Amino acid sequence: MQTLYGYQVKPGSDDTLFFALTLEECQEAALKQRREMREEIGCRDIDAMAVYECLFRIDLISLLELLNAPEGAYEKVLLSKTLICVVAD
Repeated sequence: MQTLYGYQVKPGSDDTLFFALTLEECQEAALKQRREMREEIGCRDIDAMAVYECLFRIDLISLLELLNAPEGAYEKVLLSKTLICVVAD
């Protein structure tokens, strides 16, 4: 098993999570995306982004499943997803 951290632009939605190895890297990536959204799209009121601790099943069978059918990849190996904080500025 492996733990990764993921943030989601719209908490609780079906939007894709963006993953990092550490909580700090995940928070930095979320803050960077927030800055880019403000600069590129002109968004001013951006809701807080959820940060999750995600536990994954990682083994050769999981890898084969991902390689042969990459659609919905992380859901196939995700064991748990726990909200641990939000990123807002």
